[in-house]
Amino acid sequence: DILDLKGKDCGKLDLKMLPFGIEDEEIDYLQDPKELLGMSFKFQVSIDSAKGLPEKYANYTHVNFMFQDKNFVTKMVDGHNTNPSFGFKTTLIFEDAEQELLDYLLNEVAVFEIRGFPEGQTPVVESAEMVLKAKFEKARNAWKEDQE
Repeated sequence: DILDLKGKDCGKLDLKMLPFGIEDEEIDYLQDPKELLGMSFKFQVSIDSAKGLPEKYANYTHVNFMFQDKNFVTKMVDGHNTNPSFGFKTTLIFEDAEQELLDYLLNEVAVFEIRGFPEGQTPVVESAEMVLKAKFEKARNAWKEDQE
């Protein structure tokens, strides 16, 4: 379910996060999350569409989410659409999973934001903001690598 800032239901998001082995094999046989320690695996994140978005915010919609301090954004759906299709897929690859990753997967919340514009507003400001955020993220990651 999609919730607004007040916790009110305002639509549905068709989202899947599926774990796979590094060679695309299924790993649903695992009995305990600790079995992931030292294992290489990946998650495929798919965001197909949203349904029943509020009319007033169904303009130029896109989905934004963060995973381990990395920002991901779907393509922006042009115009007005209460049932936008995003057709987004990305694969997150984890090599030799450590306890820190396991703690993140077990204890953190995945938040997917659906953003749209009120009627009459255009995405120009949002696009500039997204570019600035991406540049900041790149600079922050470079700084982190320099610190290691």
